[in-house]
Amino acid sequence: MALFSVLSILLFACLEQSATGAPAATDPTLNTGANITYPLPTQLIYQFPNGTWIENLAIRPNGHILATEDTKPRLYELDPFSKHPANIVAELNDTASVLGIAEGAPDIFYICTGNYSSKLLQGYGEAFVYQVDMTQYSPHIANSARISKIAMFSTAGALNGLAYLPASKSLLISDFLVGVIWRVDVASGDIDVAINNTYTHSSGFAVNGLRLHNSDLYFTNSGQGTLVRVPINARGDPVGDFKVLAQGGFTPDDMAVDARGDAYVVSFTVGKNGLVFVPREGGNGTYIAGMAGPTAAAFGKTERDRDVLYVTTSGGDYSYLAGEGDTVAGQILAVKVGRKGY
Repeated sequence: MALFSVLSILLFACLEQSATGAPAATDPTLNTGANITYPLPTQLIYQFPNGTWIENLAIRPNGHILATEDTKPRLYELDPFSKHPANIVAELNDTASVLGIAEGAPDIFYICTGNYSSKLLQGYGEAFVYQVDMTQYSPHIANSARISKIAMFSTAGALNGLAYLPASKSLLISDFLVGVIWRVDVASGDIDVAINNTYTHSSGFAVNGLRLHNSDLYFTNSGQGTLVRVPINARGDPVGDFKVLAQGGFTPDDMAVDARGDAYVVSFTVGKNGLVFVPREGGNGTYIAGMAGPTAAAFGKTERDRDVLYVTTSGGDYSYLAGEGDTVAGQILAVKVGRKGY
């Protein structure tokens, strides 16, 4: 079954390659693996200025992309079907970075911000969670996105992955330096720990990306090189066994999950950056697309792009993250996978 899933994606790619676009341009000075040939081509949607690290993204109901920036505390919005530049929705200057993002209700999003050093593997200062109401947003009207602070962390390491639980109106938030999954009540701002065990821990980068599929929580652990799935209740507490779907061969960051429950994990393994397919039943991950410094992925929401994965990038691999590599441009790329998202 796993082999059939991968082959079906690759066959679709071969049939659709002419419509998808050429592979993204690569810089031969970057040892990122972006110039390795993989089956699925990538299409450049938008390129930010050099030195811009784009960390995560979410898709609005109208198909526009919201993207967070690590290098500056900014949230952007752009239309993937137009040539217009990205708009700055907000700049949250109480912290250094904007990291995770997730949609709660239609056009109501949550983002987390923070201060941390990836090189020193430590957080400093406070971290915050905000609600971003885009229902009245217009790129032509300043401050038209309504932004409110809903929670403050004084002991967080680095907040990153976000998942919204509608039944309990709460958020699950990964902390890749502390190695736990926090829970935040969006009404009260109360914070507690939802998951804290060997699957979330690591001596380096720990639990990272989070995604929901029905009542299952998928999460990655970058340091352990794992993709894990666990059934949870409405509050985010585990109610079944943790299953390691894939381990080794990649350095997983964030991911997207399709309607079937198969995962598309972005990996920043030095020299082999790319998008990795992991079947829902588990097994070895398969690289299906290459790009420089992928950080997150999300499926499109319109009839034109429901089978397209949008991928954000830092522009480089871990050497860039550590300040040792070339300074290049973060991007948003499109990869047509022929599957609809969840």
